[in-house]
Amino acid sequence: MDGVETFAKTRLVQYWLIYVLARIVIRAIDLVPLAVLTVATRFVAFLFNDLFRVRRRVVNNNLQHAFPHWSAKKRRQVAREMWQHLFLIECEAIKARRILNEQNWRNYIDFSEKDKQRVDKYLHDDRGCIIVGCHFGNFEVGGMFTHFGYPSRYTVARPIRNPFLDRYITQLRESMGQKMLPKKGIIPDVIDLLKKGNTIGLLADQYGGDTGCWVNFFNRPTSYHKSIALFALIARVPIFVGSLYRSGKPMHFSMTVDGILDPEEPRWKNATVKEVTQWYSDLFEQIIRVAPEQYWWIHRRWKVPQKQSIRRRRLKQAA
Repeated sequence: MDGVETFAKTRLVQYWLIYVLARIVIRAIDLVPLAVLTVATRFVAFLFNDLFRVRRRVVNNNLQHAFPHWSAKKRRQVAREMWQHLFLIECEAIKARRILNEQNWRNYIDFSEKDKQRVDKYLHDDRGCIIVGCHFGNFEVGGMFTHFGYPSRYTVARPIRNPFLDRYITQLRESMGQKMLPKKGIIPDVIDLLKKGNTIGLLADQYGGDTGCWVNFFNRPTSYHKSIALFALIARVPIFVGSLYRSGKPMHFSMTVDGILDPEEPRWKNATVKEVTQWYSDLFEQIIRVAPEQYWWIHRRWKVPQKQSIRRRRLKQAA
């Protein structure tokens, strides 16, 4: 027991030190001009992609499958740009807390009147809705943006393992108007919120496990969580698929509404979980093709089911 307690205390100290370091880094980013940060992210991207080669094989394999016509040089270029994008996301999100507000967001975010009218048609009635995105563009700033003009906005996110950091990041996100919900065990709560007319936002491209809903994504089967489709079909609320991606220099974005699925429309009256999931998976693919360097190719998005993987290993051993 003493060993377990010592390990727990040591881990807690490590978490606290990481939290303190994160606070220092966030404060430094807040003070440094964005132009300087942009140059710094290029250098850090070079370190991660070219020097340390972090997840280089995963990124290359993902890009090679998604874009088989690309040359090796093109894949390396996009991989480096992706790493810069990952670091720039956080810099922009930290800066956005002080820069963006309800009066000036149009100076930084291009949101067409046509798309705004499509959204308003649904968000200003009595039903709730689900806003679905993927790890594309700057979804952190996107979460802030959707609060402007659209109250009762909840965001579902996976808690960070570090409790100090989780509490701090949650506070930062909620300071911009979002109300955070933990990802695990909230299906009844989400359905209840939707039925009461609230808006739920979440990222939907995480691997859903062996028992998830298997559909195609870039012409390859992958697993999604079933919960998003179930939320919409049980609560009978529309799903919006949207993205907010960098359209020019840092802190300048385009917001798009890429598709709307309403379970009350005749086409979707008797839709299945798989049909709904395939619908937004196809839209994710269309979105990502607009700016591939702004997607998280570091994810092991396409996995072999565990049972199938075990079977393959046994066959190799037998051979």
